[in-house]
Amino acid sequence: MEGIKSIEMITSISKLRAMEESGNYVFHGSPDFIDKFTPQQATTMVSGEEVNDGRPAIFASAELDVPIFRSIFHESKLKNKAGDFTIGFTLESDGEPYLHAGKNAVDALKHNIGSVYVFRRDSFTEHRPGE
Repeated sequence: MEGIKSIEMITSISKLRAMEESGNYVFHGSPDFIDKFTPQQATTMVSGEEVNDGRPAIFASAELDVPIFRSIFHESKLKNKAGDFTIGFTLESDGEPYLHAGKNAVDALKHNIGSVYVFRRDSFTEHRPGE
C-alpha cells in the first residue's frame, strides 16, 4: 500500500464502473471515513459459529457492488438500534456475490451514506478465487 500519490473524490458511478471494467483496481467499502488502512481480522460463519477467516488483512474486491453494499449496509451501524436485522453477502457457487438486506435493515439504514475506496489491483493479493 506504499506509494499512494493522491486522493481523489469520485462521485460518478460511471467512472467507478469504468475503473471496475478496466481490471486495474480493487474497491473497499466502509460506512466510515478511513484515514489510515490497517489489517483487520475477517470472520465467517461456520456451523452457526463466527470464526476467523484467514489472517488479518486489508480487504478489497475487484467487483464494485459488494463494497457499495458494505459501505451502506454495515453491522456497525445497527449496534445501537432496536430490532431484528438481517444483512450480509456470500459468494454463490458460480462466484457471483449474493447481497441481502431484510426490510428492517433497509428501513434503518436507507439514509446512510458510505465511502468506496479505490486501490490499484497490483497492490493486493487474492485471498481465494473471487475474493
